[in-house]
Amino acid sequence: MGEVKVVDIDEDEEGQDANADTGADAPEARLFVKEAKSARSTCRTCGEFIPGGGKRVGMRVYAGGRTVTVWCHPRCWLDSCEIGYADSNRGKCFAAREKICKGDLRLRFSVGCHQAYWSAKEAVREVRDVHSQGGERPDMTKWAGIEALEPGHREQLEAWLSGGPPASLRRNVAEGPKPAKRAKTAARAKPVAGDDVEITRGPAPTALPVSVQRRPVAELSDSD
Repeated sequence: MGEVKVVDIDEDEEGQDANADTGADAPEARLFVKEAKSARSTCRTCGEFIPGGGKRVGMRVYAGGRTVTVWCHPRCWLDSCEIGYADSNRGKCFAAREKICKGDLRLRFSVGCHQAYWSAKEAVREVRDVHSQGGERPDMTKWAGIEALEPGHREQLEAWLSGGPPASLRRNVAEGPKPAKRAKTAARAKPVAGDDVEITRGPAPTALPVSVQRRPVAELSDSD
């Protein structure tokens, strides 16, 4: 998704939640900016009312067995950012639905208790669009984890937010040596033919006393 779509949804319809748009008229974009037609909706992040005619950010999330839109102030959405590097290969970008690989820089934004991850490239586009549509300038000093970025990554993000073409950023991960396989111990190793292996034998078995030796059947008499 490249641009933020400004859509027109009538949240004043009777019986419809002012904080959740559902149904066929719901927007297709997963993140968008629109004007509030009334003062009935509240920001899911700070809990304050969103004034009628004011800009608000809507994020499509799955909740309560259906897909709904949750709303917040543009400033609250921008300040909710938490930035860091992916620690696995299981994540996907909320906007592009593309895989976020381990070590890739990703940004997490929240609306209330709902959270979503963006790749660095897509997040920059979303932030720039929210800034242009919502009128709020992003403040990277409020982003959690910004100080822990690798050298050069923060400067690259700032350049992108100023209008440069965004791309992906990845942490430099130095691959260490692979763990060596556990060697077999001498006790578990089997001797191989031709090897100079000294085999120690135990003492030879002793013969039973004559008194307890078993006599052949042919020597048994009827008297026995």
